[in-house]
Amino acid sequence: MRVWQALLLGVVQGATEFLPVSSSGHLVLVPWILGWEGTAVSFAAVVHLGTLVAAILTMRGELVQLAAGLWRFALTGKPNTGARLALLLALATLPGAIGGLLLEDTIDATFARPPLVAVFLLVTGAVLWLAQAKRGQGLEIWQLTLAGAVGIGVAQLGAIVPGLSRSGLTMAAGLCCGLSPVAAVRFSFLLSLPIIAGAGLFEVAHMVANPPELRLVLAAAVLAAAVGGASMKALLRLAQSKGLRPFAYYCFCFGGLCLLLALARA
Repeated sequence: MRVWQALLLGVVQGATEFLPVSSSGHLVLVPWILGWEGTAVSFAAVVHLGTLVAAILTMRGELVQLAAGLWRFALTGKPNTGARLALLLALATLPGAIGGLLLEDTIDATFARPPLVAVFLLVTGAVLWLAQAKRGQGLEIWQLTLAGAVGIGVAQLGAIVPGLSRSGLTMAAGLCCGLSPVAAVRFSFLLSLPIIAGAGLFEVAHMVANPPELRLVLAAAVLAAAVGGASMKALLRLAQSKGLRPFAYYCFCFGGLCLLLALARA
């Protein structure tokens, strides 16, 4: 992979990681459209570390609240909103973490099939379209029920397949569980942290043996961090004003164009 290719994929990763349009799907389809070799899962995972930095900076208020709440709970044993948020995130993280470990081979196989990724992108568009009809009850994150957190975690499990957007599925599930659009987006951001960190650090450990490639990927990760922070802020504004349907339109258009291209190349 050339430097400019890695940097372009860093921009793609940063722009799409938190938008409900499937960053993993874009890291498959963009190289395929341009005629490059397919993007390795390891490349995608390490570049995710750049967006992890962006998410931590953007969600620092909630993370401080969570840490302080856990500390108070450890000292007093009394429940509080920060400790409850930690519990909700733990419950929502488990399904995706377990599924990622058990279905790693399935993920690798899917990455080699761009037309299938395009179909899943269309499915993401349909989920976003339907979720827009249910705007939620206006609940804040800490008001989410334990069952709701598990449900969002199960929805996230579907995103192990490129083309099914992790953020799109979790935001849609959050709306169905009563969260306000902004709360659903922010919970999705928080939920991304352990998954991205685990996948990225795991792959970094395996790429240390290849320093030139590692330096290239880390350069893309830095660019992904900058673009990712901007996309998170834009999504928070859009969630309140426009909802999720603009992203549904995008998934329909991009997924449909990729399917047409696949037919033309067949």
